[in-house]
This record gives sequence, structure tokens and C-alpha cells, in this order.
Amino acid sequence: MTWPLRLYNSFLRLVGPLIGILLGLLPKFSFSSAERNGFGDWKHLQAGSEEKTVWIHAASVGEVNGIKPLVRRLQSSWPGYRFVISTTSETGKAAALKLSPHVALLPFDYPQAVSRVIAKVRPDLFILAETEIWPVLLSEIKKRDIPLAIVNARISDYSWGRYKFFKNFLGPLMTHARVVAAQSDRDQERFVSLGCDQEAVVVSGTTKYDNLLPLRADPSKMLANFGFKPEDKVFVAGSVRPSEDRQVVNVFKNLRARLPDLKMIVAPRHPEEFESVAALLEEAGVDFSKRSESGKGEDVLLLDTIGELSAAYQVATVAFVGATLVDIGGHNPMEPAVAMVPVIVGPHHSNVLEEVELLEEFGGIFVVEDSSQLEEVLFDLFDDQEKHSNASEGAFNAWEQASGTTDKVFPLLASAGNSSTQADYGLRPAVILPLVMTGLSFLFGFGTRVRNLLFDIGLLKELGAELPVISVGNVTVGGSGKTPTTSFLCALFRKQGLRPVIVTRGYKGNLEGPHLVGRHDKVEDVGDEALMQCRKYDPDVKVVVAKKRVEGASFVKENNLGDVILLDDGFQHRWLKRDLNLLLVDPSEPNFVERWSKPKLLPAGRFRENPRKAFRRADIVVFVLREWKIDKEKFEESVSLVRERYQPSSIVFLQLSADQAISIDGEQERALSDFKDASVVTALAQPGQFSEMLETSGVKVKKRAFFPDHFSWTESGWRELSRQLVEPVLVTEKDATKLCRFNMVQEEDIWVVPLKVRMVGKETPRVIEEAIEKISSKVSFEDKQQAKQTTEKLAAS
Repeated sequence: MTWPLRLYNSFLRLVGPLIGILLGLLPKFSFSSAERNGFGDWKHLQAGSEEKTVWIHAASVGEVNGIKPLVRRLQSSWPGYRFVISTTSETGKAAALKLSPHVALLPFDYPQAVSRVIAKVRPDLFILAETEIWPVLLSEIKKRDIPLAIVNARISDYSWGRYKFFKNFLGPLMTHARVVAAQSDRDQERFVSLGCDQEAVVVSGTTKYDNLLPLRADPSKMLANFGFKPEDKVFVAGSVRPSEDRQVVNVFKNLRARLPDLKMIVAPRHPEEFESVAALLEEAGVDFSKRSESGKGEDVLLLDTIGELSAAYQVATVAFVGATLVDIGGHNPMEPAVAMVPVIVGPHHSNVLEEVELLEEFGGIFVVEDSSQLEEVLFDLFDDQEKHSNASEGAFNAWEQASGTTDKVFPLLASAGNSSTQADYGLRPAVILPLVMTGLSFLFGFGTRVRNLLFDIGLLKELGAELPVISVGNVTVGGSGKTPTTSFLCALFRKQGLRPVIVTRGYKGNLEGPHLVGRHDKVEDVGDEALMQCRKYDPDVKVVVAKKRVEGASFVKENNLGDVILLDDGFQHRWLKRDLNLLLVDPSEPNFVERWSKPKLLPAGRFRENPRKAFRRADIVVFVLREWKIDKEKFEESVSLVRERYQPSSIVFLQLSADQAISIDGEQERALSDFKDASVVTALAQPGQFSEMLETSGVKVKKRAFFPDHFSWTESGWRELSRQLVEPVLVTEKDATKLCRFNMVQEEDIWVVPLKVRMVGKETPRVIEEAIEKISSKVSFEDKQQAKQTTEKLAAS
């Protein structure tokens, strides 16, 4: 390692942890801070002692989609290997989860984070997609003698100046690459110039074209699917960008005067541009419909859905590929080419220069200078059948020439993966990061203590709600059974003839509220848990989303929505005065005794506040037991620790269990023991517990797909995932809430597993009963009478 590189690494070893923490405070990284510092989802990727692992890094969605054929080939050819995929973007991570369950965000590029991840993953081969050159990452890979391969390798004109300036700095790292599969001769020259061994660099193209498949479906059926007739001429403008969209709409309007049977599909590149393009079409006075609404074409179909552009190219007569009439660099022209469609691009196509040159060589593409020339070329192609036919054939031939890269690259990777290595996965003891984290935990703890003290002495006022309020929460981050416990309490209050209302902040929802959740609300607006609770209990129990819970409580009272308010995950929220505080504890938590003996506050640990202070505020401590995961000795040890150390005023025990599944349409029920071969798909804080519960119940799990908590699938993402699963598929109620957005899930064999809650222990029923009576006594006689009348009306209807 050269002295500049050694100096760079040493500097980042000193300040990197602090930089990582500061970056994690930015809004962009706030939800992924732990993961980007080498924790978070990386903790689930610990390699087994004998496990073989390939680590693949692809920056974002484009790179992930580009390596999809190669990953599939590796998975089928190397069945004993585990494939870990890292990305730098959240959208890339979501795309990578369709390829492998072992996915995480690349850590910030400082030695402690990178070393921590390498020590967990223990890769036998590291594959880099395109050009993601992170100096510390490559230094650590080289230091440990882990084989390095770069696939779909490219350096754009834009990036080349920067890389060329740092080539003496990067050169020692690039010499470690055993395989560099370059996209073009130009890329080959640049990687050799950066320091790669000339014999290691081969020109093989890009695997992303192997991801494209020729037309298989009946063209007339596909046209009908988009609302067009076989005789229609269809112009598809794909991935258009702002200002370019206006040009395309004007071109279509002008051409309609010359070609009355012309139709258009216009597909904006980004979802946030859907409405602006709709406004442009209205302004132009053309008849159009939205794919998301009618789904059928008028004169123009606005493709405002995700994942259908490839299908749209299949019905095109001629296609224009966007980001080329504006100076952005262009999108992939091979997508329409594989559908045997003549392609048109503007002058700005530097990002896809090799593709354009190849298509020009075969006569399958037309490069125009502006919208006027675009109009004339379109007219010629629609009007001249021979010219159209030759261009169609040329476009397809160019794709055939470009495809097949996976077959060239795979043997090179097999050779690199089999090369002898004495990889060192050792991890230096971390010193600086724990000190920094401890300091931040001190500041966090100081802040919570001051805040609670101000409430305790009355300088900060708890505001009454005019209705009894119960908070259900915990003192640690992560799942502890809050939602099932809230559901259990709702059922008890219903038996008393009362109307409980769940008030929640609607985590990850867009609405500030107060808002009464309806069955047809969107997950994106109200959050998955709130919508799940609404669909499960409506109309018996109302659910209100309110970021400000005090306003939510007033909303409940003003609109006479109920008699008792349950704050879901509301223990730390002190602005709203409550009549009963329930603090939940999960004794099955790993290393419970160790963690609760020496509690560490966020971000160094998992505690939201000092547990001793929290237990003083708690009226009832609820141990939430998981029937499938009870170690009697550890459980008793956990309860004893809490009793002796924190001296809670009252302890009760609730047990979670599951013994049946319900079809996603709600029509059938089956015992879990009937599922002998099934897939498990879930997005929870502790997804492994759900899978463990099913297996303990007799389910033979064939495939697992775990996703981050509150993860929300797109329809195309679910389609891709479902092709890899073995039916039937078992999901949680929260997952089902998100999947029900897609009509297609009604056609698939998907089963929802609801959790049941029951009281255990001698004292639990008495304590719970007294608590319910205490709350019930605070509801006025008039409110109870009104509740009774409302209940009777609902029952009658």
C-alpha cells in the first residue's frame, strides 16, 4: 500500500466513526444510520463457519437490474453458496431483495465499519458491478486477500477525468482485481490505465441485456391489454424527463393531423412527474387516460404505473427513449430493440453511447437533433413500411449481438472464485466508535431525564383528554408484542360494552392527522399497522392516526368515536395524560439478563430511556411470552431480574400463539400443521421469530424471504418475488395489509397467520380485570348508554 493510501486509511480510522455518526443524523440516512455504520441488517448476515459466500455490490436499481442474469446464473450453478448483495441506495436494496434475502446497505467507507462487515460476511469472492470504487473497502478486500472481480465494468466520460486524476492513488487497489469484465474497448483501456493487470481485463459487454427477453405473448392480446386495436399505430415515449415531455406531447399532437389513427403511450421516468405530464396532456387538449385508473388507451395512455414500460415497448410501432432531448445522458435503448421496435433518441446519449453505436451499426436506431426532426423521422417510419421493417430487424439484431455476456463472464468468475486464497477475516478491537456511541448515549439519556423531570415537576404539562387513556408501549426498540396486546385490550373493552379507539402516530405514513382510518386508505398515507388494525376491527373499533396524540384524543372526543383511548406505542409520549400505563417486556429477547442488568441507551444500546425510571411510571408490567419460544429456566431468571432490580408495582403475563392460517380472501381456514411445504414472507422487526413460530407449529418451511420492518412491496417487486416462492405462502397480518393492494394476490395461494393472545399465571386475570373496571368506572353513564345504543345498531346492521 502506498503512503498516500496508508495516510488516507489512518485518517479515516481516527475520524471515520465520528463522520459516520454525523452522516447518520442527516435526514437522508436517518432510518439507515446503524446499517451504514456496519450494524443494522448486517447483524443478520453472519456467515456460518463452513458457509461459502459471494458478496456482490451494486450501487442502485440500474446496477442491480443489470447483474440480475448473472446472479441467477451463479445461484443455479453454485447451489451451496450464499449470495450477499449490498447497495448504496434504499431503492437499490428493495430491488436486490428480489434476488436474495441476504441484502444490506453498503457501510460508510471507513475502516471500522468495513472491517466489521467483512468479519460478519466472510466472503470467498467479492464482485463489484460497474464502477463503485471505494478506497477503504477495496483496501480491506486486498489486505485480506479476498478475490476481487469487477463485472459490467465501465467508466463514463463524466467520471473518467476524476478517476484519471486519482489513478496513482487508486492504482495499488486495482492491481488486486483478478477479473475485470469491461463493457467496451474504451472501458478496457481505462481500467488498464487505472492499474488493473492487462491480462485480467477482458471486453465482454454487459449482462443487463441478458435480462431482456424477446416477445413471447400474443401481440393482439397485448395491444388489447393497453386498450389498442391491431390496426393502431402506437408511438411509445419511454422514460421521458421534464421539458422533454412537453416536446413529445407537441410532436404527437402535430402528427395526429397527418396520421389520424396514431396512438401514444407516454411513460414519465419518475412517479413524481406523473401529474405534471397529465397536466401537459390536458393543456394540449388530447384525449388521454391513466393506466392506474381505466388502464386503457384513448388517444394517449399515460403510463403512471411502475414496471410496465417493457410491456409497453412490446406493443410499440416506434419507440422514443427519453433523457436524450435534454442533456441528461439517455436511458437504455435496448429495451425497445429486443421487442423488434425501431428506436429514436435525441443528441444527448453519452450514458448509452456504446448501445447507440451498436444499434446504428445494424440500422436499428435514429439519432435526431430536436423535436422537429423527431416528428419527421416518426412520420417516415409510420409511412414507409420497408424502412420500418429494416429498422425493426436491425434493432433486434443489435440486441442479439449485445446479449450473451453472462455466458462469457460466468467462467471468469468461476476461475476467480476457485483461486486459492488465505483470506483473513480478523477484526481489530474497536475503540473510538464505542467511545463516541457511549458519549451520544449519555447525551440522549440526559435529554430524556431532563424531559421526564420537567413533566414530573409540572413545568411541562400533561393534557387531559376528557376520556380514559391507556398507553401500551415498551422501553426498548423493536417488536415486543405491542400491536397484539392492544388488540387484546380492545376485545376486553368490547366485552364491557365500551367503544375503544386506537390512537397511533401512523409510523411511516404521510398523514399528519388527526385522521379516522378507513378500510380503503393507502398504506403510504396511514402506515401499515394502523391500516391493519382498521381492517381487522372496523366497525367495532375505530383507529385514528395523529402525529400529535393530544390532537388525536380531542378528535376522538369531538367526533364521539369511542369511550376509551388506547395509545399504541405511546409509553414515552407524555403530553397526553393517561389513566393506565402498560409497559411491555419481551423475555425471549436474546441476552435478556445481560442487557437488562447493564442497560445501554440509544444509540449504543436498545433502551429508549432509563428502565428504572420507566418502571416507576408503569402501572402494570406485561411480560409478553411467545409460546413457541419459552425456555423455562431463562424465563424465570428474566422475571426475577426485573422483580428484584426494578421492583414493578404489578406484573402480568400474556402469551402469544398461533395455530391456524386464514386465506388472504378470508374464505378458508387451515391448521398450521397442515402446511408441510410452504414459503414464509414477512417484514418485521424480528422476522426470524415468525418463521420459528411456524416451524414449531409443524409447518415445513421450504423458502424464506425476510424484509426490513415496515417494508412495502411494489406490484412488480411482488411479482418478481412470488416467482421464486413455493406455494402456499404464509405471511403476517401486517404483511397481508400491504399485499392486498394488488388484485393478483387473490389468485395466489397466500395465507395469513393471526396471533392469539391469552392470559397466563394465577394473578394475571385478577389484575387485568381490576384495570378494566378502573377504566370502565371513569366512563360516564351517558357515554355508556350511548355506547350500548351504538353497539346494538352496529349488531343489527
